Amino acid sequence: MKKENLFFLVMVLMAAVIAGATIGIVGNFDIIVNRVNIMNSEAQVEKAELADGDESTSTPAAKEAPEETETQPAAISGGASAVTVTSTTSDVMIITPEEKAHITQMLYELGMPEDGDYNQFIKDFQQKQNLPATGSLDSRTLRIIINKTTEQKARQAL
Repeated sequence: MKKENLFFLVMVLMAAVIAGATIGIVGNFDIIVNRVNIMNSEAQVEKAELADGDESTSTPAAKEAPEETETQPAAISGGASAVTVTSTTSDVMIITPEEKAHITQMLYELGMPEDGDYNQFIKDFQQKQNLPATGSLDSRTLRIIINKTTEQKARQAL
């Protein structure tokens, strides 16, 4: 096979991966929005329960403290999915266990040690790519991880 044909094939595969990821996100957008709304309502209920339980022990100064308006990084793991919300973007990702296994495999291919810290490796990767170093996997980071592993595989094939 000629190098030109191989390069073209790799580029077509990269475009297919990106298009597939985009279609997956767009197709599940309503599910993503619903999950974010559920998470927000659960957080509000929990905050209200904590406030009701702490009224007798809190001081007036503590009650007047400003509330945080920015969403903090959070990871919620469930039997079927894991959701990550990052504070620097409005990205929400629902990842199935199969997808997580593929992402982890890509991270290993990029140099993450087998017993390495997943979040620390992502944070270091984000810093190297001039992204906000949150340590949470967002869609921008995932897209770059996919591109880097595809490029790496293409170089190995040549």
